[in-house]
Amino acid sequence: MDAWRRLTTNSHIKEIDTSDSTITNIGTNYYVTYDRLIGDNQFEFDRNLRESLGLDPDGNDYINVDNLDPNQVNIGMFGADDLLNQGSNYVTYGGFDHHGNALSGRPTIEDFFNETNDGGFRTRPIGAYEPIYIAGYVMDKFTFDDIIFNVGVRVDRFDANQPVPNDPYIIGDAYRVGDITGSLLGDLDPNYVVPENIGERIRRVRRRL
Repeated sequence: MDAWRRLTTNSHIKEIDTSDSTITNIGTNYYVTYDRLIGDNQFEFDRNLRESLGLDPDGNDYINVDNLDPNQVNIGMFGADDLLNQGSNYVTYGGFDHHGNALSGRPTIEDFFNETNDGGFRTRPIGAYEPIYIAGYVMDKFTFDDIIFNVGVRVDRFDANQPVPNDPYIIGDAYRVGDITGSLLGDLDPNYVVPENIGERIRRVRRRL
């Protein structure tokens, strides 16, 4: 986690602002000093750390994280995206938030992609795993001479109750053939040719890359 703490701090001020410079003359030597350029890739940990240290959260002060007292940093400073780490997760959760607090509602897949906190950072809520399981059986018992038969049938149904892609082969904009008019088809790609044997409700036409 120490390495990730270093990566998430000062990430938005690593470039120099060439429009803001200071020239210093020492003897016959001239030195040009540039201020730090504030970018748009600030992590939530960095912003929360600056606030806890009394710094401007939108400022360009450089923070030496290796010079901080361990008590000045806690897990609550990390945002969801900080801990999910673009798929190389530091945490996994479901039914709880990224800090381990139980969720009060049932977030949807849209909430995972769209919900933000007061600072504008994604909260990435993930609902609890709630599969649906149904089972039923019918059984009868009868005897034949001195033999007793217990005969029955059982049916089980398991639904993972998880959202899945409508089409695992299409991740971008897509249209059914029946949705595309002649003009729209030309706007997408004038070279498209839809075979006559393709049904309007079956085949999708995808945008070529």
